[in-house]
Amino acid sequence: MRLELIYIDEYIKRYYELLPLHPTYEKAWEALEAEYKHAIGRNRYANYATFRVVLCRWMKINRRC
Repeated sequence: MRLELIYIDEYIKRYYELLPLHPTYEKAWEALEAEYKHAIGRNRYANYATFRVVLCRWMKINRRC
């Protein structure tokens, strides 16, 4: 089980690990949601658009220049 996915930093880190393995950003997110649902028992985000909003906010906060 990947319980560390409950933390947003770990969730997004895993998303970036999955990107090269999938043809689109959305497919990588869907794979991550499947992992999350398997580990936690429910989806983290209702849809990809919601995840993108969170990802953009996370990137603004955590951008290292």
